[in-house]
Amino acid sequence: MSEPHRINAGLDRVGQLVARNAALREIDAARVADGSPIEADDLAAVRAEGLGAARAALWRRIIPQRYHTASLADWSGEVGDDLAEWAANPDGRNLLLLGPVGTGKTHAAVAACRPAHDRGLDVAYWPTGKLLDVLRPTDGPDRIEIDDVVDVDRLILDDVGVERPTDWTAERLDLIIDGRWAEVRPTVLTTNLRLDALRERLGARGYDRLTGSAIALQLSGDTRRRTAR
Repeated sequence: MSEPHRINAGLDRVGQLVARNAALREIDAARVADGSPIEADDLAAVRAEGLGAARAALWRRIIPQRYHTASLADWSGEVGDDLAEWAANPDGRNLLLLGPVGTGKTHAAVAACRPAHDRGLDVAYWPTGKLLDVLRPTDGPDRIEIDDVVDVDRLILDDVGVERPTDWTAERLDLIIDGRWAEVRPTVLTTNLRLDALRERLGARGYDRLTGSAIALQLSGDTRRRTAR
């Protein structure tokens, strides 16, 4: 997996600009080759196709390869309906995905955020332990700031609870959750912990901020509809 697993606005704009310029060069080359006029609708279509390709490439860069093709269509029943409802309009609500290992929590988290990415919003994916590592004060090249995490439109915090609990990690998580709550930016959290254990890990304030108006889904081994690819 490449590092870091996030789309930032600057990188996204660069990718769009590169794709747009490539599309325009193709149009110019075609016009020179046969002298045919370029209709406005055709120009818009090529530009849109270029931007879509750029966003698809960015998605592959920030999301682990196993989940590149994760889709809401992979889910059925009440869970599928709830995921689709949240993806279409989270309205500031967080999404909590609970359950033991192997029940598809990460897959569901990525699938729920793909529509936002396709609409042009910024999405960030972070395994919680890795995120806490790169938030530590250091001069290393991978270090990021809290604001980089707070400011994205959709944030996936994967496997909350596997990190080693310390006062520092608890404070970082609280700052992220509280900052995103204050800015009404939806967070998707996956965890193997039960809700009572999650409350103990996050503390009363962080837990309240996270779960106050959240959609919480309990996944089990037979929840996900397996589809052929």
